[in-house]
Amino acid sequence: MYKSFVRKNGGIKVATRVKGKPYIEVEIFVERLEEARLKIEKMRTRQMEYEEFMVKRSEMEQTMWEYQLIMEEQQ
Repeated sequence: MYKSFVRKNGGIKVATRVKGKPYIEVEIFVERLEEARLKIEKMRTRQMEYEEFMVKRSEMEQTMWEYQLIMEEQQ
């Protein structure tokens, strides 16, 4: 049994031969993993911005509701 690790096209190629059988190749593309990580990070940022927006919207609705009650009481 042997293993070899070769850098290929920005990724890692792992080849293994077991008891004379054909080897198994697994390629891990670092660039694709990095792209996926960046996309996930952007999605998390957008989700946090959305949640902050919803909190501000809720606070504004509450303020408007309170203002409307005050105006009705004054009439």
